[in-house]
Amino acid sequence: MTAMQALTSSRPVSTVGGIALRVGTTDRGFRFIPDRGLVLGGPEWLILVGSAATPGAVGILDIQLGLGQLFQHESPDDPITLRVANPENFMSIAREHGQTVEYVEWPR
Repeated sequence: MTAMQALTSSRPVSTVGGIALRVGTTDRGFRFIPDRGLVLGGPEWLILVGSAATPGAVGILDIQLGLGQLFQHESPDDPITLRVANPENFMSIAREHGQTVEYVEWPR
């Protein structure tokens, strides 16, 4: 576990925030790694990763708020805010924006 993962995956720290995104290497280049994060007593979020023609796309969905952000493959610096209830809705709306993202369900 990296230092940032330790800070963002454990107890809340008042001076550090953020979500750790992991990236791996494939035969077609880099790929975001699907993950799930939570802060004890706080929010839980899901990471939806780009696939097919948009491997650079990534989505972050806060389950409790029903709010997410889609970072598009072509313009990752201009995220789209989505009000969605679940990963399936997120993936559907991402497709409407020309992005293919997938969700890998993690055991609880």
